[in-house]
Amino acid sequence: MSRFQPPFYYDNTVQLLKKAMRLETLTVGAIGLASHADGFGGVAFPKFLGELLFELGVSERHEMVQLLRDVEGAGWTQIVPFLSPPNEKWPTWLNDSSVRFGNLYRTRNNDSIDFQTTPSIISGECSAVAFPVIEDILKRVPANTTIHLVVVNTLQDGYFTEESWGTFVRKQRLQNVDFYRISKGSTLQGIEGMPNQSTSTMTTADKLVLFIEREKN
Repeated sequence: MSRFQPPFYYDNTVQLLKKAMRLETLTVGAIGLASHADGFGGVAFPKFLGELLFELGVSERHEMVQLLRDVEGAGWTQIVPFLSPPNEKWPTWLNDSSVRFGNLYRTRNNDSIDFQTTPSIISGECSAVAFPVIEDILKRVPANTTIHLVVVNTLQDGYFTEESWGTFVRKQRLQNVDFYRISKGSTLQGIEGMPNQSTSTMTTADKLVLFIEREKN
């Protein structure tokens, strides 16, 4: 005897939310592990980035990211502190001149980003959509952090014309920011239509927005 079968409903919104949460969890865990690469004294940004890319499945183990000569002296090439587990705080007695400890937080759902550290060196967000709206992402970049990481599946080749980019940068006050992308098998690369302060002028930028593409080959 046949039985009535209810219809199947596929809620793409729920599935996308689950993917985004998994990606956020993976990314925050990877940031914590990468920050431990050189012990309690912290880790230089190029090595931190190499370890982070490995944890995210973007590069091989111990694959150092070489910075462009133009950005080696940029203000965002910092020492990343030894970060706490997510949403935990190191006791204050651990802080002395011989160590660099920092705290890693996953932010609340109503915040505009997904994670941030104290001191305010790193912030970031994750996007599980096929082609994220880059303008919206850039509007959410905090003013108080030095390195903003955006983990995505992939990006388009370019987004702005010279005129539209200039207008957007002035409106969002992003004049002193470098914008790069990195994916499997690549080094830091500029994004078409988004010229960088450290390579296009005589001055160096004091902030980095880096897009990490997990699925681009």
